[in-house]
This record gives sequence, structure tokens and C-alpha cells, in this order.
Amino acid sequence: MFKDTYFLDANEALRVASLQNKDHKYKLQLCYYAGKKIESNFVNFIHLPFEDFLENLAQGIYRLPTQIDFSGLELSEEVKNEIETNFFSLLEQAKVYRYELNLAYFNSMKNLRLNFSEPWRFYLRAHNSTKVMQHIMKALAKELERKGFYVVLDMQYGIEDEKCLKNMFFVKPHVKININHMDNIMLSDEVFNIVWFQDMMPFLQDSQKYIARKRDIVFHLTDDIGKKLLSKGIESKLQPFCIDKTVYKIRDNIVREQKVVFIGSSYKDRIKNKKFVQIAKRIIALYDKEGVFKYDCLYEISQEYNEDMKNINSIVGYVIRDILILRLCTIKTKYKIEIYGEGWDEYDEVKPYYKGILNYGKDISIVYNRATYVFIPTSYLLQQRIFEGTASGAIPLAYDNRYRTKENTKDIPVIYFQTVNELEKILNSDKVPKLDLEFFVKQYTYDKFLNRIVNIINTRKYNENV
Repeated sequence: MFKDTYFLDANEALRVASLQNKDHKYKLQLCYYAGKKIESNFVNFIHLPFEDFLENLAQGIYRLPTQIDFSGLELSEEVKNEIETNFFSLLEQAKVYRYELNLAYFNSMKNLRLNFSEPWRFYLRAHNSTKVMQHIMKALAKELERKGFYVVLDMQYGIEDEKCLKNMFFVKPHVKININHMDNIMLSDEVFNIVWFQDMMPFLQDSQKYIARKRDIVFHLTDDIGKKLLSKGIESKLQPFCIDKTVYKIRDNIVREQKVVFIGSSYKDRIKNKKFVQIAKRIIALYDKEGVFKYDCLYEISQEYNEDMKNINSIVGYVIRDILILRLCTIKTKYKIEIYGEGWDEYDEVKPYYKGILNYGKDISIVYNRATYVFIPTSYLLQQRIFEGTASGAIPLAYDNRYRTKENTKDIPVIYFQTVNELEKILNSDKVPKLDLEFFVKQYTYDKFLNRIVNIINTRKYNENV
């Protein structure tokens, strides 16, 4: 495990920071350095002259260093010992000051009094390494600003002191928005805390009851998550994903082609051992025979392999995504097939159709604008893919899993298939179905979701019993 370090040699700090600074890292090693400042894009490479050491660390928002590094310098042991003694002495003082400041921030936030007649202030926090969540938060922040609210999106990079409340303290929000975490311990009773659960977090897995604040307003992405929240004593409202219509839209300058497009990562890492590979083979055989995944059959497999149903369902997700992508690539059709995302280049069958990894946002919309169909091999239908595709004018072509999920898909414009034969017939039909994509898109915008939040707050801000 790495240690956050104070380097006396800036070049050594830069070398270590560059090694640590990789994509999709939730926690980076902090590399503070002394001496002259060096320009760099590495977020974990932080200039900290020794003369500013105490004040900077005391008032900072990043984790405190835990060790000092003399690499790159030729110093006597006597000098090293003197520097080290001063370093740890100042570090202990910084810890005390940091604790006192954070306690002051905490007490101030807990006792915050708000005037909802003034312009509301929103505080959102996201992590730079999340694949989807950070983009949802950015879209929410953009839409809030468009509505005229004061908004601070606090982007985390894996170097922050998690106990530091400095950024939120200076915002003094009327409303805080979180994804997947209640994160309300530091909040005044007057702050509205909007929580949108999109994943089955560990918090939801235990049976321990939870007492929510009166101004915690909780939403769930799927019915399963909603049931888990209710079992913990938390009432919540259904809120599917939303569409950022400023990014995902029909682009009239792009010609739509006979294409089927899938954008997303492979789930191959879900079959990470020999046992899971064998279970996957059984589930693939079940799909080939039935076209569906009957609970009784899956439960029988779980008993045979002494495996938790949670893992069985995870492998089902792999089969629905990866195996259906592989089968799609074997179909003879007039439609071109394009596969984008991480992991697909590991399959020989996919390589002729693999087009690489796209940047999130406009690049994805452009690809969907060129496609007739957006391919959706997923357990739940109402995922980002269907919203981004339909808003860009592509028709959803989806595996029909409604018998398992009980998902309400009555008003969703989609072409369903279950077996590969059904999929092949669709892709060899002379007619392209006409579906009302525009009506669907209008139902799931960030504008509509935020209006919903604002209306709830307006109703409850002076009457907690509503």
C-alpha cells in the first residue's frame, strides 16, 4: 500500500506521481514536494514549500503526508534527522489544526440556518474515476445552472481528506445531491439531501434499519433497489436515468446508415475463476434451449455449485451481454455491426466489428446518429444506453427480460427479441419499424427530474409533515 509522501526533490516527486496517476484509480498517492514549482497536469503532484508547510496543510483539503522522502538528494544523516524531526513536529501541529478546523466546519454545518427565499445553493460531489456517475452529476449541475441556481460540483480525484468539510462549508448549501450514498451526518436539519440510489451498494445489503432525516429525499433507479431501501425503513421514489438533450440529440448533418451499434464494456471479468466459467457454460446452455433464464433452473444451478444467487445473477448478466454480442457478430445481415467499449478486443469473434473506445458525450451521440438500431443486451432496459440511443434517433433493439425483472416498459419504444433466431429475423426484415422516440425522450430529461425535486422542496420547505 502506498503512503502519502513529502518529497524534498521535486523531480523524484514528479516521477512517483506519474507512476501513480492512472485512469480509473479511486485513490492516488499524494506527492507533495518542496523547492521551485513545476508545471504539471498530475492532480496528485502538489507544490508545498517547506516554509508554508504548516499553514497549507492545516487549511488544506488533501490528505496529510505520512512520510518524508530524501531520494535524489545527497544529505548527511545529521541533516536528514534534523529535517525529519521538524517535519513530524509540524505534521503533528497540522493534524491538530486540521481537526479543529474540521470540527468548526462540522458544527457550523450542523447548526446552519437557511433562507429559502434567497437563491438556492446546490452542492454536488462526484469522483473523477467513475465511468457514469461523474457525467450524471455534471449533467445535473449544468441543468441546475441553466435554471439559474448557484451550483458547486466538487469533483474528487482520490487525493482528498474524506473528513474535510471545507468546500461544502463555504457553499452552505440549501440542497445537497448524492448518488448511492446517504452522506448526511454533517447536515443541518434545514438542508435538503437528495439521494439517488443507482446501484446495489453494501449499505443496502444488510437488514439493519436506518432512520432517515425529514429532509432526506431518496430516489431509486430500479424496483429492486426500491425494495431494498424500503426493507431498511427508507421510503423512496422511482427515478430512471435521464437524458442530457444538449449532448444526446438528432444531428441533421449526419446520414443514418444500416447499422447496429453497441457501446459498453464487456462483462468478461464476471467469470473470474474456473467455477464461474463452468456455471456460465450451464447458463449459456439454458439460454440456447429456452431463450430465457427461468428462476427454478438458475436456483438449481446455484444449489449444484453451492453458489450464492447474487453471483448466479451476475453471470446471467455476463451471458445476456457478452454471449449475445458474440451471437450478434455471427448473424448474416445487411446491417453493419459496430461494437465499442472496453474488453471486446479480447474476443476473436468481435475483432472484425470492434471500433475501439469512445469519449463520453458527443462522440457517442454521433455514433448513434449513424445507426438504425442501438443494441441493448441488458437485464434492465431503462439504462443510459436506451436514453442516449433514442435521443440520438436510434431504435432500441433489446433482449426481452421483462418476465424476470417485472420492469414497467409499457411506454418504451423498443423492438424486443429473446432468441438469436428472433434477432436474425428482425435484422433481415425489409421494414424498419417506426417508433415514437421523441415522446419517450421528453419523459426522461434532467429538466423534468430537477423540476420534480424543486417541486418537492417547495412543497416541504415550510411544512415537514407533507
